[in-house]
Amino acid sequence: MKSAPLPIDEELRIADLLSYDILDSEREKDFDQLVELASQITHCPVAMMSFIDRKRQWLKASIQMRE
Repeated sequence: MKSAPLPIDEELRIADLLSYDILDSEREKDFDQLVELASQITHCPVAMMSFIDRKRQWLKASIQMRE
């Protein structure tokens, strides 16, 4: 399978991401509230926020609404 080409500003995106020092951090109330709001606005039972560095995807917040 052929991979999609990286954007021309990928190194800038990675540098910005790393400058936030958010990867491998604990859960935070603000991020939890953002995914809850996204779930409510979109009427989706599941919402997640993740950050992608060069080698992995870091799941920062997630919610699964119960019926």
